[in-house]
Amino acid sequence: MSKKRVVFYSHDTFGLGHIRRTQKLANEIAQNDRSILIICASPKASSYSSSQGIEYLNLPGFTKQVTGQYVPRSLNIPIDEFVNLRASLILSAVRAFQPDVFIIDKEPLGVKKELLPALEYLKKQKKCKVVCGFRDILDEKEAVQDEWQRRDTADSLRRYFDHVLIYGEKNVYDFAAEYGLDPDLAEKLLYVGYVHPQENLNHSDFKMPFENKLPNVTLTLGGGGDGDEILKLYTELLSRRGSELKFNSYVLTGPFANPESVKALQAIEVRLPQLSVKEFVSDSFSVFQQSDLVVSMGGYNTMTELVSMGQKPIILPRVKPRKEQLIRASVFQKRGLCDFLAPEALTPESLEQLITQRLSSPRKAPHFPAEGLAQFRDLFSKGIL
Repeated sequence: MSKKRVVFYSHDTFGLGHIRRTQKLANEIAQNDRSILIICASPKASSYSSSQGIEYLNLPGFTKQVTGQYVPRSLNIPIDEFVNLRASLILSAVRAFQPDVFIIDKEPLGVKKELLPALEYLKKQKKCKVVCGFRDILDEKEAVQDEWQRRDTADSLRRYFDHVLIYGEKNVYDFAAEYGLDPDLAEKLLYVGYVHPQENLNHSDFKMPFENKLPNVTLTLGGGGDGDEILKLYTELLSRRGSELKFNSYVLTGPFANPESVKALQAIEVRLPQLSVKEFVSDSFSVFQQSDLVVSMGGYNTMTELVSMGQKPIILPRVKPRKEQLIRASVFQKRGLCDFLAPEALTPESLEQLITQRLSSPRKAPHFPAEGLAQFRDLFSKGIL
């Protein structure tokens, strides 16, 4: 019997979230009788551990501006030519690889509808199960409905897709009800559960770099591309308070952080032993495990990872270009899983106050089962995918 061939498409253009989730899913189903191709454009794709049988097709990259517009990351060519280039590479790969399952992350038609040629090809072939996966929360209801109407998302899901996976729990956030999906579309939904690896797959020897006995606070900004305001605010806090702060700061800026903002923080690092600045680590599990408190933005991967390992983080959600992080922080806070400061309440003083309060009264998050990987694997073992 020929090996089961699976293609994943991750549209990452601005951060690390989508490619990280895609890699976790791919690692979970990798085995001797399976070949997996991940189509992406993330410069950090190869930085995470991948199992045997997984390979990458790295496309020329988009980047997403704060306005939500996509532009070529490096190539100086018109956007329509750039989209055609990527679309032709994807179609060629699908034709040559002949997947049994095609799993698309968040964007059913891809960025700028670049997946349409490949989807039309697979529809005519009638040999491949096509699946789209969404994180638990996308944005406010009205914003999602408007976006889906503009992009013909619902009709595309009906036309090309066998299943729609939701990486969340229905009893935490009911995707179909919250976004007003029609019954025929709601029937395609499969709630997989929250996706987080249950163990540290990297087995690193990471140790916090501080020699004192102060509590360790980690600030993580994900990819960093949308965390500049928080990075500047934390820099201001450290600049004002410095060694008067009764905690260490381990700051993960992210590979896409504003270089000038990073330099400003590194200038403080030179004179402040309580501060360590890193761009990126592949083993965030160990970092969080050795942190007394984590301050984070409200992205899906980081929040799921933190609460599933018992951390109760302080979340600083962004609200542009979408309010997904603010909604998730609110939903999780109501379940006792996090504290958060909305942008209008966030100042250096309010953040220091909340950090100090939390360190003086440590609290773990209640049990939060993140069984998405196991349930995703079961979809293959049961023949659903």
